[in-house]
Amino acid sequence: MEVLFISHKYPPGIGGMQKQSFELINGFTKSHKVHMIVHDESRESKFYFFLLLRYRIHKTFKLFPGIQIVHCNDGVCAFFCRYIHKRYNRPVLLTFHGLDLLWPNSFYQAMLPGLVKNFSAVVSVSEFTRKQCVSRGFRSEICHTVLNGVDVNDGADPLKINSQLIALFKDLKLQDKKILVSIGRPVRRKGFSWFAKNVLTKLDASYAYVVLGPSTHYSRLEKYLLNLLPHKFRNLLELFFGWSSDQDELSKYLASEMNQSKAWWFDSLTYDSILFALDQADLFVMPNVHVEGDAEGFGLVALESNMQNTFVLASQIDGIPSAVNDKYNGWLLQSGNSSDWVKGIRSFFKLSINERNRLALKAKEYALNKYSWDNMVSGYEDVFNKYINKNTDI
Repeated sequence: MEVLFISHKYPPGIGGMQKQSFELINGFTKSHKVHMIVHDESRESKFYFFLLLRYRIHKTFKLFPGIQIVHCNDGVCAFFCRYIHKRYNRPVLLTFHGLDLLWPNSFYQAMLPGLVKNFSAVVSVSEFTRKQCVSRGFRSEICHTVLNGVDVNDGADPLKINSQLIALFKDLKLQDKKILVSIGRPVRRKGFSWFAKNVLTKLDASYAYVVLGPSTHYSRLEKYLLNLLPHKFRNLLELFFGWSSDQDELSKYLASEMNQSKAWWFDSLTYDSILFALDQADLFVMPNVHVEGDAEGFGLVALESNMQNTFVLASQIDGIPSAVNDKYNGWLLQSGNSSDWVKGIRSFFKLSINERNRLALKAKEYALNKYSWDNMVSGYEDVFNKYINKNTDI
């Protein structure tokens, strides 16, 4: 199979979509002929990547006329690649991850059905996302689900772990605290401030909550101008650019008397610091809440927690159940229901240490078997083969 991959989210950029794109392309190179046009943020801006994309696609087809199929790795790329099928008569497939499908702009949503008609098939990273595709009028027979995978790693490099984080966990362990950890950019759908205000405040002083995730740094002028915008328009910008829309609420809680030294937020940490935090945590919590026009497409960080032998409690919402299978590699709780969350957390810590360790080990084994990158690559191979062997007309 000879494949052209196109992605504007790729290492050295950091994030779930970048990791998925890298593992997909790297996995295909092991047994197929691969060409790729990917964005390298260390070499050029996104603007220049998209400005030059059409030229690079044409050059690649000219140099490699044997290309059989093309894959675009998200909805943004799709807008710049919708002409490929008609011009080069190759099947072109598109992956949707979440926000690239759900962004709540009426003009964008109105364009999606027409856009997808230029593609042979759509791949979704979760069953939730696939159903969202069908609900938008995409033909169900061209909508497929291929779950993301997760890394098997050797643990954190001690030299690359944030020293303040090490000191905090050491202190919490000495106090015999029950350590809850959340990871991710503080956007509203993650529910970090909701959890701190509505769940953590109902737990006793033996619990500690640590959030790890990058903030968005605004200048005073930027913040002033953003606050002048109507809420709806500001929300669209926050979603589109991935700004940390929950950071103000989270910061207010941390600085308030409600906190009582039970919660901490670490900004812009290394991957090794994240692995360390997951390893030190007694429980990983993913308290996502409903946000109109935004959703968790999959929930990769839950699987990363499993890999560090940490059990997961997560909201039963959006694409999270595609990553967290209730009773197998975590417990699913009702989103936005503080009583359910308090009950679930207390129930977990009522278990003996041996029972908690058994649950964590069972979760890791389950995640290893179901969510490997090899399984993801194999799933894409199956979908690609269906369309290579079909007539290329859409």
